Amino acid sequence: MWLEQGPHGATTVRPRALAGRAGGQSARPGRALSEGGAPAADTPVCQCDGVPRAEILPHRAAGSRTVESIATATRATTGCGGCRPLAEEPLAESARPGG
Repeated sequence: MWLEQGPHGATTVRPRALAGRAGGQSARPGRALSEGGAPAADTPVCQCDGVPRAEILPHRAAGSRTVESIATATRATTGCGGCRPLAEEPLAESARPGG
């Protein structure tokens, strides 16, 4: 294991196998699923700023519909930007019927 300092001060512990990869972006961590099949609330979304899915969900429920509004509220995607697809998932879920 090794520590990585993100651009906004967040420290992330990474497996040694990811050493040297920019933000670990080439290896996607395993994601726990909730009973409904969606990623669990404690699933990390933004490694650079330490933003879990649980921090994004209330903003989606309050009406955020763009990654930019999520970024403003949580700082997710404002580091390396590699987490943008993960930050988009809750927004896509809210667009689906029953989401």
